[in-house]
Amino acid sequence: MTSLRVREVAGDLLEQPVEALVNAWNRNFVPRRLLLTGGISGQLKKVTGPEPWRDLARMGVLQVGDAVVTSAGDMAGPTYLIHVVGLNAFWRASAGGVEACARSAVQRVRELGVASIAVPLIGAGHGGLSPATSRASILRGLETADGDVDGDLDVLICAPAAS
Repeated sequence: MTSLRVREVAGDLLEQPVEALVNAWNRNFVPRRLLLTGGISGQLKKVTGPEPWRDLARMGVLQVGDAVVTSAGDMAGPTYLIHVVGLNAFWRASAGGVEACARSAVQRVRELGVASIAVPLIGAGHGGLSPATSRASILRGLETADGDVDGDLDVLICAPAAS
């Protein structure tokens, strides 16, 4: 029997004890050198080293809802980064796009054989969605992807800790 176990946590995405982290990314159509990366991507860039970002740039233009995998580079802990495209060309997120991101992330996890991932509130930062809309969209995407899971998968949905 297989199961998808979802738990919500408040805290730093980068400190979760998981095999893969989901990084909400853009479509890759702006050259990386021109981006002032912020949010989770900015935090990740500080701890991974350049290799995951070089690999991501080589993947070309991506579509909203796509998910691609790179190593976690020099980061201690997770083995993989799953970059999901949560923002459209106007740097905005939609509930449907976030739902597609969650489904695509589960597909990548299935291919990797990963048993645990941490997911941020996709689109709730630069994308303009409310945390509640992001959370609901992620849950819908996970729900529809549940049949794609081989074995058990632990999903941590991480919201920033209240300050």
